[in-house]
Amino acid sequence: VAETMTVVGNPYACPINLDSVYKNSDNSSKITNNFWVWDATLGTSGAYRALSGDGSGNYTMTGIGGGSASSYLVINSSQAFFVEKNGSGGDITIEENDKVNTTTPSVMFRPTGIAGSGVSKVDIKLFQATGSTVELQADGVVGRYNDIYSVSPYETFDAGKLNNFNENLSLVRSGRYLSIESRPYPTQKDTLFIAFWGLKNRDYAFTISSSMFSGINQTAKLIDNFTNTQTILDLNDGSVTYPFSVTSNAASSSLSRFLIVMAPSTVLPVTFTKINASLFGSKVQVSWATGSELGVKNYSVERSADGTNFNKIGEVAAINAANGTSYQFADNKPLPANNYYRIRSNDADGKYAYSSIAAVQLNARKGMQVMPTVVTNQRFTLALNDQPLGNYQLKITNAGGQQVYQKLINNPGGNNTQVIEMGNSTMPTGVYNLSVSGSNGGNQNFRLLIQN
Repeated sequence: VAETMTVVGNPYACPINLDSVYKNSDNSSKITNNFWVWDATLGTSGAYRALSGDGSGNYTMTGIGGGSASSYLVINSSQAFFVEKNGSGGDITIEENDKVNTTTPSVMFRPTGIAGSGVSKVDIKLFQATGSTVELQADGVVGRYNDIYSVSPYETFDAGKLNNFNENLSLVRSGRYLSIESRPYPTQKDTLFIAFWGLKNRDYAFTISSSMFSGINQTAKLIDNFTNTQTILDLNDGSVTYPFSVTSNAASSSLSRFLIVMAPSTVLPVTFTKINASLFGSKVQVSWATGSELGVKNYSVERSADGTNFNKIGEVAAINAANGTSYQFADNKPLPANNYYRIRSNDADGKYAYSSIAAVQLNARKGMQVMPTVVTNQRFTLALNDQPLGNYQLKITNAGGQQVYQKLINNPGGNNTQVIEMGNSTMPTGVYNLSVSGSNGGNQNFRLLIQN
């Protein structure tokens, strides 16, 4: 291995295992623990999968599907792969004991996400899309975190980027383009710089998935510098789909358009993740969920006729679940017209906090309603009155027709209201279009004035 990267072919008439090759003889002193394998099923013309040892006995792999990383460490007869020089490089050795039996392949490593691997990952996949509907995957990268990694721009556990023929996605650090970047857990704000090139003028989407962050006390948000929006990412083994478009505007394809900012989270006594109010017969069921709870004594359910003056109508004991939980309360005697609900958390030390506000209208007309249409606090209430049950897709577009926010909600039927939280998005003040589309029918558009 004399060049920085070079291609190596399998010399045997049977499969070999790349991890065995790396550990064989003194190969580890001549090549890094990174491999690049071509996968013809990715994208429109195929794409490279990067495989990188994570320092804890496992491998991280880019690209969707295809099973675990261990299956791509098996190289068939006549198949080639790329390696990267370590230090001054040198000749590598492939031996008989590197051969494997493909009829009964042995699973040498645990798949990504199994407890104990010790490496947290943010998996970013780039898809061709129509609106928010993902289609063909074009490329993918992985950011991974563990304190065994350093902040050095030349971290040895990083895996470089090889160009595809069409769309390309990469993480960038100090001029290096990476398929897999390894970072220590942030003690303050830390940024993943996402670059892409070779994209066409069309719709695309990211799916950003997390694994192994539970209990790590981190937060993450995707920043789109073209639309000036921020999207909170789910670090609880969840996934977020972020649709975007590349247009004739050069800024839409800028290498600096997208960032992911990681930071330690601030521990709060309670975080409310949602509050809903639904009419069932003559009663209103109020439900809310928490993302975390710490030292909460109980929850007070408060009701108002005008959305301003609230009175307590009930109380629910707190469970104090570390990862949050769900609660319900039945209002058996709702007001004859408008009913606004909010939840107050009462802490053991006397402190308190409020949730968002949910609303229900008794004798409401069939259809959809948005309250208010002038949005000043990054949230509004959507009322679905006698609408078909099922999933509803919400999309917000700016005056130029560019999508800046999307969310999928579930309507249980009946008269249901849901508070739509736009998180920390920083949409410029202006007029926007909100479209609501139901999977089982029901479509409507609203005009919102969003003020920041």
